[in-house]
Amino acid sequence: MKIKELEKILPGRVYYFPEIDSTSSCLRRKLLEGMVPQGSLVLSDMQTAGRGRKDRFWYSPPGGLYFSLYLQARGEWAWSAFSLVTAGAVIKGLKEHFDLSFCVKWPNDIMLEKKKLAGILCEKYGQDMILGLGLNLWSQPENEVTDAISLKEVLDFAPGRTSLLLSIIRNLLQDYQIFLQEGFSFFHKKLERLSYLKGKAVHISGEKKKGKVLGYTGEGALLLELIDGQKMSFYSGTVRVIEGG
Repeated sequence: MKIKELEKILPGRVYYFPEIDSTSSCLRRKLLEGMVPQGSLVLSDMQTAGRGRKDRFWYSPPGGLYFSLYLQARGEWAWSAFSLVTAGAVIKGLKEHFDLSFCVKWPNDIMLEKKKLAGILCEKYGQDMILGLGLNLWSQPENEVTDAISLKEVLDFAPGRTSLLLSIIRNLLQDYQIFLQEGFSFFHKKLERLSYLKGKAVHISGEKKKGKVLGYTGEGALLLELIDGQKMSFYSGTVRVIEGG
């Protein structure tokens, strides 16, 4: 990993570890110690205690791309919306290298061939944000993780990490600045075109609601048409596609 190349495009510092418990946890520890500027990145080759949404364990073996980025979150931050914007930026970085059909599964997953390729975690830290990404490059997901996939499985070769990471970070920083200035509206239609769920019948766990996905609201919430025809917005939740629905 060429750290100096990353330092050229990031406004903050780069902290690299061959192995770590969690990049997000490490970044939180460094922030508590002080003197960590905005735009700082914690990067690792593997995580022993990677975390996803709702503190779920994220399998993070060697051969993946795992990082957490410290960013400013201004005013009333639209968390659902920025998670989607992040996914779109990551896909732009991926498309610079691979001619594959990536899509976004609300609220925070990047899909390839109907399986999870990457996960995004946006966490509040004071008035700011820690943005985490876990991406399966050439690591083979565990046998029991049947809904996961790696790029190597599709490409039949191990993709390079440094150039891909640089592309993802460049696109992420660019879209972050646009989001600060323009909000979600700038990305709304494009992200709906990338949606894995649009037009599908789904079940929202916790809410116990079923319906057809119409797209996103202006705040990045998932917009459903329920069975009774009522339209309803969801800002969080776990989505399950109803096969044949």
